[in-house]
Amino acid sequence: MNSIPDLSGTQGWRNTTRGTSLANRCRSTALAAMAVASLNLMGMSTVSASERWKIIPLPGTGTLNQLNSSMALSASDAWAVGTTGLPDFNSQGVILHWDGRTWKRMRHPNPPTAVAVNLLGVAAASANDAWAVGRWADPVTLTNKPLILHWDGSAWQLSGTPPSSNGGTFQAVKAFASDDVWAVGQDGTGTLAEHWDGQTWSVVPTPRLPSGGDLTSVGGTSSTDIWAAGSFFDRKLQTHSLILHWDGNVWSISPSPDNGASSEIEGIAAIAPDNVWVVGHSFPSNVATLTEHWDGTAWTAVPGPDLSPAQFNAIVAVSPTDLWAVGWTLGSGAQKQTLVENWNGSAWMVSRTPAANQISEFLGIAAAPNAVLAVGDANVTPQDPQLPLMEVHKP
Repeated sequence: MNSIPDLSGTQGWRNTTRGTSLANRCRSTALAAMAVASLNLMGMSTVSASERWKIIPLPGTGTLNQLNSSMALSASDAWAVGTTGLPDFNSQGVILHWDGRTWKRMRHPNPPTAVAVNLLGVAAASANDAWAVGRWADPVTLTNKPLILHWDGSAWQLSGTPPSSNGGTFQAVKAFASDDVWAVGQDGTGTLAEHWDGQTWSVVPTPRLPSGGDLTSVGGTSSTDIWAAGSFFDRKLQTHSLILHWDGNVWSISPSPDNGASSEIEGIAAIAPDNVWVVGHSFPSNVATLTEHWDGTAWTAVPGPDLSPAQFNAIVAVSPTDLWAVGWTLGSGAQKQTLVENWNGSAWMVSRTPAANQISEFLGIAAAPNAVLAVGDANVTPQDPQLPLMEVHKP
C-alpha cells in the first residue's frame, strides 16, 4: 500500500460548502488560564531524535477555526472534522476529506433549526461508511443537542438519535463494523453512550454517578472489549478521571488511579485486551499530562517528561511500541504550543513540531499508512483569527 504522500494538498484545497459560522470547542481553557510557567522544549534531554513533522496549509474563514478529530482508512481516504465561523451565535461544522490528492471541504446537512454546530469526532468502518458526531444548539431552549452525521459514499446525511430532553453532546465515535458503532458523550445530566446496530441508534445505559459526568473518548479491540473514558464530578463539583468498560453486555466502571481534582481523560488507544492506553490531564499543583496503561488486570499511571503546565487531548497507536499522544504545553511568552510525545516501547519522549504560530494546540490524532496526522488550531497572536491546524509526521 502506498503511503499518504504527505497529506499536504499541494493540488489545492477546495471549498464545496457555502457560508461561514461560529463554533467553539473548549478543552480545559480554565486550566490553561491558570498555567503561569513556561517551558523550553529545545533544552530537554527527552526529545526524540526523529522529528519529521510538516505543517499542512489549510485556509480558514471567519475568526474561529479548528479541527477537533481526524482518522484515516488508507493513503487516499482520510477525514478531519471541526468548526469554522464568526464570533456570533451561528456556527457551522466542518468536514474535510483527503482523496489522495487534495483536502476538500464536504457538504453536510444541519438540523433545520440549528443555530450552532460543532463536530467533535469522526470514525469510519469503510470508504462508504463514515460517521461524524458533535452537537448543535436549539434556538428556542438554547441547549445543546447531540448530533450524528453519516457518510454513505456519496453524501453526508443526518442520522436520527433518541431524543434527549436534557440536551447533550457527542464527543467521540468508534466504528467497529457497519452494524457496530458507538458514540459517547453526555446527555445534560451524566454520561451518554449510544450504539448503532445497522438500523437504529439506541441508548445503552452507563453507570450513573451522583453529580454527573462526561465521556470524551471511546475505543476498543472487539464488540465485547470496548473502553470509554472521560470524567465525573464529585460532590464538590470537582472533576476526576473516569474509565468505563463494555464486556458485550453491560458498561461498568473500571477502577483507575485517583489523580485528584480536575483530572480528566481525553483519549484512548486500545491495542489488545491487555494493552490499552488513556491520556488526559491532572492537576497536582498545575495542569499536567496524564497517562495510564491497562495490562489486562489493572490501570497504572505511567510517568513521562515533566512538562507542567501541559495537557494531552488525544492518543493513537501505530503499534504496541509506537504510540503518539498530542495536546499542548506552554512555550515562550507563556502561550500554548503544540505538544507531541511518542512511546517507543519503554518511555515517552517529546517529539518536536514546527512552530505553527504563536499560539497552537493539537486536539486530535490519527494513524495513517506510514504516517500520523495531528489536527488542532493556531493563532499568530491572540488578536488574529484562529486557524485550523494540521501536521503530518512521516518516519
